[in-house]
Amino acid sequence: MAHNGDPHVQSFLDIHGWAHSQSEILAADASMRQYFRLKQGSKSAILMDARRSSQQETQRFCQIAELLKNHGLKTPEILAQNLSVGLLLLEDFGDDLFARIIERDPSQTRPLYQASLEMLIHLRGMPLPDWLRQPSSEDFAEMISPFWEYYIDNAELNRGIRQSIGKTLQKILASLDNGPKVVSLRDCHTENLMRISGKSGFGAVGLLDFQDAFICHPSYDLVSLLQDARRDVSPDLEQEMLNYYLHLSQDDSAPFLKAYRIVGVQRNLRILGIFSALAAQKGKRRYLDLQPRVCGYLRRNLSHPVFGDLRSDLRPLLNGPSALTLQRGSHD
Repeated sequence: MAHNGDPHVQSFLDIHGWAHSQSEILAADASMRQYFRLKQGSKSAILMDARRSSQQETQRFCQIAELLKNHGLKTPEILAQNLSVGLLLLEDFGDDLFARIIERDPSQTRPLYQASLEMLIHLRGMPLPDWLRQPSSEDFAEMISPFWEYYIDNAELNRGIRQSIGKTLQKILASLDNGPKVVSLRDCHTENLMRISGKSGFGAVGLLDFQDAFICHPSYDLVSLLQDARRDVSPDLEQEMLNYYLHLSQDDSAPFLKAYRIVGVQRNLRILGIFSALAAQKGKRRYLDLQPRVCGYLRRNLSHPVFGDLRSDLRPLLNGPSALTLQRGSHD
């Protein structure tokens, strides 16, 4: 019985034919959602418990799942839903997360990444829905605010450094405003991708956790995948996969790689702040262990010439607040 007889859950399962199922917890993600595998005889399904998330967020999961499915991508079939409560019953994709496959068989790393890139190329062909959010460069600059509020967390230093860096970074981000735009899954990494048995190519890629999708430059999902906070992606593997993607997309490599590095700085600064916030506010201190890897990706991105005017200011911040005392005189 799921949730040890929780009345809301049990009523939902009773109505949809899962009254006598057994459950095991699978995961709780960085949001407030929890996932349980239900088993009943030879059948299985996934219960998404999103009662601590907003109804709008859960509804978006359903809408975007349908959008992706209609474009030929593999999302979990929604078997039942109660949006007013915040419960969904989903198709069970099994246990073949890309991250788990790679961990037990590293020889699968390149084939799985290549299949992921083929999926992203297919995603590029999706028409852009007018109801999906399309952040501007100003929005992307503002999305970095958790870095200042939680990772740096020093108001005196913020006054000078944040103003100087923020102005330069927003100017750099503005170069993407007129670039190509695609639907971005936003959290496209190996713990949100699953291998679908019996399929090949992008059809073998099952998608999870896409409710935050928006419209942006196509490099965004590549950054999510190839600068994965949860696992090391070597510079050699990153470059190999970038070359493969550019071969498939036929994008002009120089402007695309410039955009990729810009997005990499924006996204990873935000991640540093989000991880600090999760540790401080939710007690999820395991996310702090991932921050050194994120800083490594940031240093890799900052080597691009576009950051020539920003590199010397931003790099010291990656060591955390204690290293900033040496920088105060030049920015106050």
